[in-house]
Amino acid sequence: MHGDLSPWNLHWWRKDYQAFDWEHGREVGLAYLDAAHTLVQFAGLVQQTDPRQAKRTISNRLRACLPARYSRCAPALAALSALNMLVSWYPPREPDAYERWLNDFARART
Repeated sequence: MHGDLSPWNLHWWRKDYQAFDWEHGREVGLAYLDAAHTLVQFAGLVQQTDPRQAKRTISNRLRACLPARYSRCAPALAALSALNMLVSWYPPREPDAYERWLNDFARART
């Protein structure tokens, strides 16, 4: 598990994406959390999408990619990814717009 699979930690090389910057990497972790992490960061930081709209869009994308038996867990996986980012900033940093966006995203209903 990469642990910080963000758009800026990916590089397109020979028709494939390569992940780098593995300082948060782990040998174990929740499956599919990295996929949600990338989509959440792109929606929040790059596109600055409304958190509720982003949660619906990301949940739908995850549903399409997850094995059928886990597809109903897509909204929870997206929320867990946002909460994981917030927890990884412990001790807390100064509150900013992205922290508020993540909180709103995690609480949004799909």
